[in-house]
Amino acid sequence: MIALLRAAVPLYLAMTAGMLGSLVVTSVLGNHDTVTLAAFAVVTAVLTPASAAVQGALRGLGPFVAPHRDEPAAAVPIVRDAR
Repeated sequence: MIALLRAAVPLYLAMTAGMLGSLVVTSVLGNHDTVTLAAFAVVTAVLTPASAAVQGALRGLGPFVAPHRDEPAAAVPIVRDAR
């Protein structure tokens, strides 16, 4: 149970920080004109799926790498296989 919490808490904090960052960006962009908002929408439409794919891959890899926390060299073959 403790090992599960140790693996889950950093993921939870990363997701929470991402949501807070989005909230700040949205509040700052609320004071700009339509062209700026449209440019932000285009960039977000490209960046969000790419970022989600990378984050999903890293989160999926976490349970396989976590047991090798004390021996990082032992996790290298796992990361190579994941690529």
